[in-house]
Amino acid sequence: MKVLKILDLGCGNNKYKSNGKNEVIGLDIVEVPGVNIIHDLNETPYPFDDNYFHIIIVNHVLEHIQNFFAMMGEIYRILKPNGILRVRVPHFSSINAFADPTHVRFFAMKTFKYLSENHKLSYYYNTKKKINFKIISIKFNPENTTFNKMVISLANLHPHFYERYISRFISSIEMEVILQKMSMV
Repeated sequence: MKVLKILDLGCGNNKYKSNGKNEVIGLDIVEVPGVNIIHDLNETPYPFDDNYFHIIIVNHVLEHIQNFFAMMGEIYRILKPNGILRVRVPHFSSINAFADPTHVRFFAMKTFKYLSENHKLSYYYNTKKKINFKIISIKFNPENTTFNKMVISLANLHPHFYERYISRFISSIEMEVILQKMSMV
């Protein structure tokens, strides 16, 4: 069986738990239990070889990064071809997106389309480091009430309608996004 190399960026003391068969590396700016490598994610390059990881996990980190495209360029560089990037970020409709003064940006469903070579503005934003991800899935996660869970389950069936019309009334606490590294065309 193939051993997967997994990187948990900004893991804190809650590093991704492997099934025991995979190699998991935790990276964070602070030294806490579970962190294997201490590094500031605002500083590039990251201390890894090109095309090294099969999976990269980034949970509630992107909203704190000063240069979003520099970080995504580094993730693209160290992720193997066809590798998977798993992201969790606060959705713009959540009060939590605005409550934390360390957040420097908010996220919508279309945010991740800027990371695709096919996006009409990607040539402008990706001038130094080409980035080409395919969006595999986007899922909204609700606040913990039965009504919100019901509405968000419908929102996940019709995400564009949700973001455009309903998100102002019933917020999604976060988005889970799965991206796949595609080769440059």
